[in-house]
Amino acid sequence: MKPAFAAATAAAMTAFLAATADAGISNHLVKVEATNASGTGEFVIDLSAGIPAAPGVTAFAGGFGAQILDTNTSALVATITSLTGTYAEGDSNAINITFALIAGASDTTFTITSGLLDFATIDASNAAARTSASYASTDSGSGDGAFITAGLPGGFGYEAYLNGTPSTGTVFAQLLGDDSVAGLNSAGDDENFPETATGFSVSSASLTYSFTVGAGDQASGTTTYVIVPAPGVAGVLLAGGVLTGRRRR
Repeated sequence: MKPAFAAATAAAMTAFLAATADAGISNHLVKVEATNASGTGEFVIDLSAGIPAAPGVTAFAGGFGAQILDTNTSALVATITSLTGTYAEGDSNAINITFALIAGASDTTFTITSGLLDFATIDASNAAARTSASYASTDSGSGDGAFITAGLPGGFGYEAYLNGTPSTGTVFAQLLGDDSVAGLNSAGDDENFPETATGFSVSSASLTYSFTVGAGDQASGTTTYVIVPAPGVAGVLLAGGVLTGRRRR
């Protein structure tokens, strides 16, 4: 490789990595907390695990077979099958997370929290967002059925936030409810909230799941949350209330 070309290639790669590293993400890439009769523990994929996937896009994949242990006794609380996702910052700002988990020896409550995605402020006249989410619980093979119970206020299993983390941001949308089935089946919910004007300026976003599944059952789900500048989208404003999705059973 010629020196000039090598230098240009190195410079381009450095710029690419700088443009994509963390994609304006803070706190972590994803955090999973689990609680049951055995205790409470968490598993975190740190920002350092992010992989530049494209300009402005950070991807992650991890947790394959990882155990969530009680912080005091090291008792097994739950197991992670996989955690994957992406963060995008630019013309379209987006968070995507897909998860697969296994409950411990008793009914287990999971809380899954994204990092905080920061991006250039979108003016109130243009800011719009949309989100979709799903989750499911699958019987472990015992044949006693499966259930999934939403764990957030108001009976929801998922919330998307603007301008902050789940503890500081404004709720944009609340989705997902309870479900149960008998036998060797899966229970779950799947909802979409269409692109909607926010009515205020937006500069960051985050999301969270919270739900309970039966002992030993598998829990899985995926979400995509997109925040965009959308000139002329003045149709529906988030004015004085939280947006909730229609259930699709």
